[in-house]
Amino acid sequence: MKLLPAPTTLILRWCASLRSYAVHVTAGGYTSIIVPFSVSYTIAGTVQDAQGNPVGGVKVEAVPVEKGSKSSAVTNGAGIFFVDNVRQGVYKMLLDGESVNTDTIEITPDTELIVEVNLKKP
Repeated sequence: MKLLPAPTTLILRWCASLRSYAVHVTAGGYTSIIVPFSVSYTIAGTVQDAQGNPVGGVKVEAVPVEKGSKSSAVTNGAGIFFVDNVRQGVYKMLLDGESVNTDTIEITPDTELIVEVNLKKP
């Protein structure tokens, strides 16, 4: 996949605040692209066991404390995860359905787009 710079388009007096890109897909290929119409965030990090070793295959969930839908991901062999499409709010983190002994994660308009956390599997 190759990203090519493209001009920003104006639609009904709306103006993009960021640079836009065109996506080139090779013939016969398939590329999924998420286009958020509101700001979304990513919670990324690692999952380790009690000895500090990375744990793969763990389902990581960001569950809103109040309302909204939960987002989830599965760690790779190095224990790394990326929970995408998280909206503003307060979240409780779950590993394989179990609560993690950490404080909640609060995402506000001032939060960076990628929030890094390192979690220990109970």
